[in-house]
Amino acid sequence: MSGARGKLLEGPLVDDLAQGTPLEGALVRRHLRVPMEACKTPVTPKALSCCQMKPRAHALRNAGNSGFTLLELLVVAAIIGIVAGIAVMSGRPLVRAQAEEAAFRTVQQSVWQGATMAASRGVRTQLTYSGSTLNVTNQASGAVIRTFELPAAASINVPSGTTLLEFTPPGKVDEASLAALPDPLTITSNGRARDVEVSLIGEVRLR
Repeated sequence: MSGARGKLLEGPLVDDLAQGTPLEGALVRRHLRVPMEACKTPVTPKALSCCQMKPRAHALRNAGNSGFTLLELLVVAAIIGIVAGIAVMSGRPLVRAQAEEAAFRTVQQSVWQGATMAASRGVRTQLTYSGSTLNVTNQASGAVIRTFELPAAASINVPSGTTLLEFTPPGKVDEASLAALPDPLTITSNGRARDVEVSLIGEVRLR
C-alpha cells in the first residue's frame, strides 16, 4: 500500500469528484488503492487537488537540494583560472613568433613590389622607411605607389626617412643602394632581432 502514495488519482471515480460528489473512504481505497489513513474522511475535489500537488512539491524539494555548494563553485573557479593562466603563458611565444614573421613578410613584400613596379612601369622606383611605414614611390615624381605597415613594436636598423633601396626598370635592385644597406640589415620585433639579406633581383631572405 505504501507504494501507492504520491500517485495521481485517476479512473472512473474522477468524474464524480469533478461534479462535487463526495466519496467514502472505503470506496476510494478499494478502487484507487490508497492507504487506509488517507481514506478516513470523504474525498472531495479539493482533497484530490491536494493529493495531486504533494508529489510535485516533493520533487521540487529534491531539485532544490541538487544545486552546487559554495565550496564546489570555488573549486571550479580555481580550476578555470589555472587552465586560463596556462593557456596565456603558452600562447605568448606563439604570438611573438607570429609578429616576427609578419615583420619579415612585410619587408619582403615591399622590396619585391619595388622591383616589380620598376619592371612593369618602366621607371625607377625606391623604397623608403619612415617610422613604421615602408613606401614604394616613383623616384622621379615622388608619387607613392604602394604602402606597407610594419607590425607594432617592429623596426629596421636604419634611421626614419631613409631610402632603403632603389630599383631600375628591368626590375633589379640598384647596386649602389644595395651596397649602402647596413651590414647586416636587421628587423627587430618584440625585442628579437633577425638579420636579412637582399639580392639583386629583389629577394629577401633570412641569414
